[in-house]
Amino acid sequence: MLAYILKHMSRSLTMKAIAVKAGVSQATVSMSLANHPRIPRVTRERIQAIAREVGYHPNPYVSTLMRICRQGRPLESKPALAIVCAQRTTDGWRNHPALTIRHMREGAFERAVLRGYRPEEFWLHRDGMSHARFSEMLHARGIQGLLISPLAEGDPPLALHWDYFSTVSLSVPLPALTVTTVCNDHYFSSLQSVRECHRRGYRRVGLLLRRIHQDRFRDAGSRAR
Repeated sequence: MLAYILKHMSRSLTMKAIAVKAGVSQATVSMSLANHPRIPRVTRERIQAIAREVGYHPNPYVSTLMRICRQGRPLESKPALAIVCAQRTTDGWRNHPALTIRHMREGAFERAVLRGYRPEEFWLHRDGMSHARFSEMLHARGIQGLLISPLAEGDPPLALHWDYFSTVSLSVPLPALTVTTVCNDHYFSSLQSVRECHRRGYRRVGLLLRRIHQDRFRDAGSRAR
């Protein structure tokens, strides 16, 4: 299985290419990128510099599989996917007043299992920890994938250590949140609702928006008129 994955990796630069450029073995590259103390610091820094220079990034799936093999666990062990509740209470996502947001969580767990992951739920604000500490905790557990719930209204964008993870946020895109975000097109949904009302014979349709929603969507409707 490992040989198959390695064979079918993309053509992007691999540790083998870095090894050739550095004039060392692939094992030395692997340990240097992992900052292993068995490799002299000078060698580690030189190889890490080469990796940065050529734009090398590890494949998270292969990294997870390699770690499973080293730990002697059976290959059927599934990589963990952190389902992160960013609401203000530990059950804020599970018991959110909005049915749509509750369904997001249920769907996240279902799809994670179907895609071969082992979903684990974490609360972002557990024990009052900082975003940096939360990042380090997940990183220490070998978790490389995050799916983040919608933020609580009025909360600032998250500031996790994004370099540690492959991340998707189920939230309204925000300029300060530089990760992949997925959300409903609320403007289009509102437009469809108005069109449906018109189809049913209504001719004076009003739309009531909360100011916080108008601000978050940056007056999309006004620009579209």
